[in-house]
Amino acid sequence: MTTAVVPLPTAPVPTSAPATPTSSLPSAVASQARLERDDLRWELRDREMMPDKIGELAAMVERVIEQASPPAGVEAVLLGIEGLAARFGLAIPDPDALEADVVELAAWPVDEWEAALDGIRCTFRSGYSRFPTIADFRAAVGRNADRLRRIGDLRRLVH
Repeated sequence: MTTAVVPLPTAPVPTSAPATPTSSLPSAVASQARLERDDLRWELRDREMMPDKIGELAAMVERVIEQASPPAGVEAVLLGIEGLAARFGLAIPDPDALEADVVELAAWPVDEWEAALDGIRCTFRSGYSRFPTIADFRAAVGRNADRLRRIGDLRRLVH
């Protein structure tokens, strides 16, 4: 007895892969326009609430900075500058010229100001005929200069 081999029916092999659904250019543009319109709606809705929220956020950031790193203050900076002038026999610069430096130094965290002042006292040469500048104070702080920059960036961001 012989058995005949009967071939199994097979599906025709496609000569090309089926096309994947792609969006036409007009529908892609329409989809993008819808997304942009929806984004704009949310943006406009957020803007209505934003001024109050930004003001609250700015005040909160300022409070956190003040608590974490209280500023040295104008009085402490003026006392430090007067002490340096007396120690090194230097004339205090003209008040108009000194004002910007005092304002910037007064905003530094108190521990950074004290470290800078100590650094100047220890390294400033008594033979110098000029008064220390902000750059001298920054150099005296040295390793913490990046921290001062970040705190300054935060303060500028919220003002």
